[in-house]
Amino acid sequence: QTLAINSPTFTLNSAGVVNANSVVALGGGTLTGQGPLAVNGTLNWTSGTISATNISVNNLLTMSGSGAKSLEGTCTLNNTATANWSGGNLLLYNSAVFSNAPSGTVNVTFNGDILEQGSLVGQLFANAGQFIVNPGSGNTVLANVPFNNSGSVSIQSGALTLQGGGTATSSGSFTVASGSTLNLNGGTYNLLAGSGVNGLGNFSVGGGTVNENGTFNVGGTLTFSGGTANFLGSYTISGNTVNISGGTANFMPGGTIAPGVLNVTGGILGASNGVLNVSGPMTWSSSTIQGNSTINALGGLT
Repeated sequence: QTLAINSPTFTLNSAGVVNANSVVALGGGTLTGQGPLAVNGTLNWTSGTISATNISVNNLLTMSGSGAKSLEGTCTLNNTATANWSGGNLLLYNSAVFSNAPSGTVNVTFNGDILEQGSLVGQLFANAGQFIVNPGSGNTVLANVPFNNSGSVSIQSGALTLQGGGTATSSGSFTVASGSTLNLNGGTYNLLAGSGVNGLGNFSVGGGTVNENGTFNVGGTLTFSGGTANFLGSYTISGNTVNISGGTANFMPGGTIAPGVLNVTGGILGASNGVLNVSGPMTWSSSTIQGNSTINALGGLT
């Protein structure tokens, strides 16, 4: 059985259940009401708005087509199984939340955006399960929406860009495959003790503040062009190309920094009033040393 909502408003006046062999097809209009609604079958979402208080999708969520998908009000959409997102931007209004449960997997296979709409008053993307980014050469962007990660994020191709959105935290993991990139470009992102950023891919900070308190071992190019990056945890930078052209890159003593090449053309390089030993070759054309930090170019300076 299929419930198709295309243009009118469908209102839930009480709790509802969609059985395992049934489908809700939202192609326009609005699904609203007090809820909650448990979708034990399939939610096919191609366009339209969800503003019901709480919706749990417990089997399959498909988000396809070019139409925008809007979550509004105090709505929480909770994915507990599989969500396949292949088209159309996700818009979060007011205090709407997209929550991926520990049992959930979100597969992103296109160049999509998750966007804050209206005033920033509590929109959130919360990942406690698996969040898999595989957009080919594309870039999946969360703009002004905090991304809290207590699960695992796998960037298999393209890029994942987290920008703005106030303060977000990660106690989970980011795995960045070779050729792919994790971009942190705005707001404040706290990578907590116990978190990890690993893989053979690239990492960049272009704005905001990043506090890295966990493990960090990314094998590709590291780029710092804006904002502030504080490496406070157990970091390993070995054999990488590291480019610093703007912002602040602050490496606390205690980690390992032995880049293949460290290129410093601008910004601020420091070690929080400590000593930073750079084992690999270092090129320097323009920069400021942070505070009373000491930089030892053990691998040579040009």
